[in-house]
Amino acid sequence: MSHHILLKTITIIAAFLLFGNIGFAQNSLKGKVVDENNEGLIGANILIASESVTGTITDLDGNYELNNLSAGPITIQFSYTGFQPLSRTITIQSGQNTLDVVMEEGAFGLDEVIVTGVFNERTKLESSVAITTLNTKKLENLTANSTADIFAAIPGNFTDNTRGEVEGVIFPRGLATGSAGNGTGYRYISLQEDGLPVMSTLVGFSSADIFFRNDINIARLEAVRGGSSSIASANSPGGIYNFITKEGTDKFGGSAKITYGFQGNGNSLIRPEVNINGPINDKGWYYSLGGFYRVDEGLREVPFNANQGGQAKFNIVKRGEKGKLKIYGKYLNDKVTVFRNLPFLFDEFPEYGAGDFSPFNVASENDRGEGFDLNYSSTLSDVKTSLPDGEFVESNPNATRDYDSTNGVKATSYSLGMEFTRELGNGWLVKNNARYSYMKNRYNQVSGEQLLGVDFLGGLPTFIKDAKTGEELYNTLSGVNKIGPRWMITAPQDTRNKFNDFSDQLSFNKEFANHNLSTGIYYATTKFDARWDVDIMAQVLEPNPRNIEITSLVLR
Repeated sequence: MSHHILLKTITIIAAFLLFGNIGFAQNSLKGKVVDENNEGLIGANILIASESVTGTITDLDGNYELNNLSAGPITIQFSYTGFQPLSRTITIQSGQNTLDVVMEEGAFGLDEVIVTGVFNERTKLESSVAITTLNTKKLENLTANSTADIFAAIPGNFTDNTRGEVEGVIFPRGLATGSAGNGTGYRYISLQEDGLPVMSTLVGFSSADIFFRNDINIARLEAVRGGSSSIASANSPGGIYNFITKEGTDKFGGSAKITYGFQGNGNSLIRPEVNINGPINDKGWYYSLGGFYRVDEGLREVPFNANQGGQAKFNIVKRGEKGKLKIYGKYLNDKVTVFRNLPFLFDEFPEYGAGDFSPFNVASENDRGEGFDLNYSSTLSDVKTSLPDGEFVESNPNATRDYDSTNGVKATSYSLGMEFTRELGNGWLVKNNARYSYMKNRYNQVSGEQLLGVDFLGGLPTFIKDAKTGEELYNTLSGVNKIGPRWMITAPQDTRNKFNDFSDQLSFNKEFANHNLSTGIYYATTKFDARWDVDIMAQVLEPNPRNIEITSLVLR
C-alpha cells in the first residue's frame, strides 16, 4: 500500500473517530471570533465557564462549534494570545444557537521584554523604536511556508515569496532590494538567529534564508523596524528580524506536532517537528533540543520531491544570580526547489479583455485553456548528466562534474555559538555573543529561459529528436511537428558556494540614575569559496520539459 493511500485511510478513520458523534447533538452553539478588522482569529480558545474541560478552538476562518449543550443560561469565555479575554452569557435554546464575538488587542504586549536592537533589555513601552513580536502561537497560526511568509505579517513589509521556501524578496519600509533574487532579497534587513546574523555577507545564489528554517524550536520573533537597527547590527537600515530559540526551564516540558496534508495539486506534505527542554540539574543548568524533517512533493509539479530534509538544534544554559552562559548549535541539511519563469500569454486588446492572462499551449499559441497551468505547472525537469568541470578544464580538458537537477538548492550548515552575560557591579553589564558557521550550498537549478521558433534557421533542413528516447519530434522535410511553434533554450546552473563565517558582538552597558551608556564592538569575517558553472540546454516548451537534440543541414 502506498504512503498516500495509507495516510488517507488514517485521516478518514481519525475524522470518523473525532467527528462521528456530531449528528447526535441536540443543542448546539456556533459562531465566529474576529478581531477589530473583522479578520477571523485562528486557534482562539472557547470554554464553558462552569465546566473546566468543555470547550473548543476556532478553525482557520475563526469559526467554532459547541455541541450537546443543556438548555438554559451558560457563560462562554473567549481567550487568545495578545488579545483581551472576554466572556459572554447566552441562554441556550433548543436546536442551533449563534454567538459571534469581536476581540480587542490587549495592551499587555507593551510589557514584553525586548533583547533585539537594544544594548540592555527593556520593554516595548520603554523602547523608542517600532518593534513587532511574534510568539510561538502567533508563528504557528501564520502557517507560513517560508521565512518571507512570516515577514509579511510585520507592518511596513512587502514580500515576494513566489519562488518557494527560499530566495524570498523583502521590501522593508519601501526600500527596494535591487536585483530581485540571486541572494539579494535580504539586502536591507538583517536576518538573525539568537542575536547574530545568519550569514555576515551577501553573495549571489546564497541568500540568507537558504540557511534558516523556522520550526517548533523558535520561541519568538523580534522585529526592530528601522530606528536603532543600523546602529545595533550591520547591513540593517530596514530592520533587524531576530528569531530566538527556546531555552530550558525548571520543569521538564516540550512540544511536538506533525503537519500533513494535500496541496491544491494533490501533492502531499508531511513534516514532523519536536522540541524537548528542561533542567539538567539543580545547579542552574538547563537544556533544549529538537528539530524537524520534511518531505514535500511541492506546490508546483516537478518530477521529484520539491523539498526534502531537516535540521537539528540544541542549547545548554547556565543561569546564575549575576549572569548567564549559553552554548548553542545547529545542523541543517535540506533541499528545496526554487521556481522561476513560467510561459503564459498576455493580451492587451479587447478580444480577450484588457490585461488577459492565459496558459501557453504546447501545440498552438491560439488554442487557449490548455497546456501550462499557471497555478501548478513548472518548467523544471529531471536531468542527470556528466559535464565539463570549468574549475579544472584548462589543466585537464577531460575533467568532469556530475549535474543532478533533483538536488535543487541544497543547503548544509554547521553552527556553534556562545552567549555570555555578566553583571560587573556598580551598574555595569557586559554581554558577548559569538558564533562560527560552516555553510555550503549547491544550486542545481535552471536560471533562465529563452524562447525560439521552430523555424529559427530560416527554413534550412532541421531535425529535432527527444534526447532520451530518440523519438522524432520535428522534421522540416517530412512535416513532422510534435512540439508546436516554440522550443526553448535554458541555462542549467551549477553553483557551489562555501562559507567559513564568524561573528562576535561585545557590548558594555552602564546604568546611571536617569541614563544609560552603551558601547561595544562588532566583528565579522567570512571566507568565501565560489565555483560557478552555467551550461546550455535545449528543451521542448512544455511542463517538466524533455531535453532535445537539434540537427541542421547547412546547404552549400
